[in-house]
Amino acid sequence: MIADIAARCELIDDADRILLHAIALAPSDPAPRIALAKFRQQIRRMDDAIQLFDQVLTLQPGHFGALSLKALMLLQARRLDEAETAYRDFIQTWPGNEDAWMNLASILSSLGRYGESVAAYRTAIALNPGYATARQWLAIHLADDGKFDEAIAEIERARRLDPLSPIIHTAAGAVRYFARDYAGSIAEYRAVLRMRPQFTIALALMGRVMLIDGQVGPAVDALRQSVERSGGDPSYRAVYAAA
Repeated sequence: MIADIAARCELIDDADRILLHAIALAPSDPAPRIALAKFRQQIRRMDDAIQLFDQVLTLQPGHFGALSLKALMLLQARRLDEAETAYRDFIQTWPGNEDAWMNLASILSSLGRYGESVAAYRTAIALNPGYATARQWLAIHLADDGKFDEAIAEIERARRLDPLSPIIHTAAGAVRYFARDYAGSIAEYRAVLRMRPQFTIALALMGRVMLIDGQVGPAVDALRQSVERSGGDPSYRAVYAAA
């Protein structure tokens, strides 16, 4: 509590000192070390944070919080090789955690190991059949691999589980695009925009599909609107300029 207040006031040295004192008072208690690790992550002292998580794991091997927070921190920092190792360590101790399998799948995908990624998504779904996000990403990977019927069936399961998610509807548009069902893809993006008119990425993706489908006028209009709604975001401007 005191350390949080100090941190909010940007009294970094004070916050750090208070947490170190808490560790000295209770050296076998993992909580102060985890608090200090999270604090040092916030101030971009990543290696120090990792050392603190490792200290907790030396004190209490298999500690859920230390394993999960270390793995997530490495993933957020895009230190993917280390993150993979951390998630595999986590899964070895907590094999029934579907979020760990989901994050491992994401890492493997980013590393280009798509077969392993698909297997990890399937494990997450086996552990939690209602995991809509895992089904969404599995569908995208299956579509990218040319398994269109299975991909469409999977994205429909995800949609039934979370029918109000604009992200899942957008993923459905991507799946149908991979399957070269351009009319279906455009219809999915239109559904997203009816649900969330400001969901700019759906507008930009719809414009790109329209362009590929030969609908040049509507495509350019959609891409122009995506630039306007994004406040001139460079990535949207680049796509619009290329059209």
